[in-house]
Amino acid sequence: MKSALFNRLSVLIYSITLFFNLYGSQTECLAKPAPESSGGFGYQALKINNRFVDQKIFSEERNRFFRRSKANPAMMYKSEEERMDLVLENVIDRVVVEDFLLNRSGIRITPDETRAYIKQYIRPHCPSPEEFASYLHKQRYNNEQDLHKEIKLYLTKTTYFVKLAKEAGQTIPHQELDSLFSKHVDDNRFVVTRQIVISDLDSIKAQELVHDLYRQCGSGADFSALAAQYSSDEQARSAGGLNRLISRFDFDSVTANRIFSAQPGEVLSPVKHGLHYLLIKVEKFISTSHPKTEFTDMQLLKKFGDSELYKKWLTEQKSKTSISITDPALNVYRLYRSGQYDKAGALYEKLYLKHHKEFHLKRAIESFEKAGKTDQQLRLAQRGITAYPEDLTYHLTKAECMYRQGQISEARALLQDIELRSRDNLYITDLLAKTRAKLGIAK
Repeated sequence: MKSALFNRLSVLIYSITLFFNLYGSQTECLAKPAPESSGGFGYQALKINNRFVDQKIFSEERNRFFRRSKANPAMMYKSEEERMDLVLENVIDRVVVEDFLLNRSGIRITPDETRAYIKQYIRPHCPSPEEFASYLHKQRYNNEQDLHKEIKLYLTKTTYFVKLAKEAGQTIPHQELDSLFSKHVDDNRFVVTRQIVISDLDSIKAQELVHDLYRQCGSGADFSALAAQYSSDEQARSAGGLNRLISRFDFDSVTANRIFSAQPGEVLSPVKHGLHYLLIKVEKFISTSHPKTEFTDMQLLKKFGDSELYKKWLTEQKSKTSISITDPALNVYRLYRSGQYDKAGALYEKLYLKHHKEFHLKRAIESFEKAGKTDQQLRLAQRGITAYPEDLTYHLTKAECMYRQGQISEARALLQDIELRSRDNLYITDLLAKTRAKLGIAK
């Protein structure tokens, strides 16, 4: 019943990721020396306090970014450079925050505190070793130790930032807090059950059997013995009824209300679920909700994370941190977007010569144009003509540069040649008209 397990875990995950992204960040941020054969996105791309950021952080943040952005139409219109720059910013923010919290915040979370949190709030959701292993895999942990690292980081974040929020006078309105806490309690209330599974939902025989079993339970029959004899599920037969933890999210609202309104020891009338009938015996109720004081801190953490106070704090920490972007492909866009067009053009050209990606060549030409470096623009336009002779945009750039340098007749002749070659190309025809208008040339 893995889907039910992950429905329950979604409640847990939400409850402890209200502000910072906790799961998927188990990697130590600052890398140990990597082998020379390493490469790929994020490899030796960023230094924080003179140490390279682990490449896995880039991979984790990129994956998280695209998961969050799938439903955001605005991201579809951003270039790959813009998207990777946003990923880079997320990496920088994460490393700066985590490095501060774990090394300079003065907060020390003990192993006992970490184990106690896991025992109280995570283990009840996955009581069996198999469910716990599935949980670790689902959350992309390599092992249980990774989970311990994350809980330690979460508790450190909560302790430090909630203190800042309270010192700044941040509060949650009582009515809002009461409503949120009531939902939190409901979402984290679970039922331990035993279940008999009867397959063949549409079979008259199956319907008669499950109702007969229900009547026998009402007459005092042993539930485990009936499960061992009649359940369609092999696990249920061997265990005397499937021992399952149920949340409100595992069933429709009507069925969930029936289960959560039952008394321990009560056997509910047959329930249709998927392709089966279920006979459910309520064993006991458990709760993994946080005390209201802790829940209040969780909400303060979220509020603080959305506040200008946090942005100011993060900006201050970044100003005190040595940050060096060592990957030219990531650094060049920052030069470009900050208006350092001359430097950006030179770096785009280097990237083109190294990787032979036409995008870098076009960006170099664009950068030098914005920098007013006509000579460099003309030189690269000629390189483009040589490498991509059918792309008339390079010819247009060359003609424009020549005209600006005073080679009027040569430029006019080139524009005329472009006009003849682009009669069936509306895009080039439009660019040609715009170029002539920009230069003040009549057709």
